Amino acid sequence: MSQLDVSRRGRVAVLTLKRPERGNRVSQQMAEEITAALVAARRDAAVAACVLTGATTRAPARRLRAAWSSPAPSST
Repeated sequence: MSQLDVSRRGRVAVLTLKRPERGNRVSQQMAEEITAALVAARRDAAVAACVLTGATTRAPARRLRAAWSSPAPSST
């Protein structure tokens, strides 16, 4: 059973993670499916962009929210 749904909206390939019961955590199978979908999109001249999204109503993972709210590291 596929853990990734790939659809098109115009020139955009939409990759939707389908493991909401696991918080859309990326499994080995899902990583392989994402890789294959990105390779296919790269080879398709009609695709201008890819969007990665998840099939869930839950808030983003706490670690991601923490990373987004953390200050950027100093470049010096």
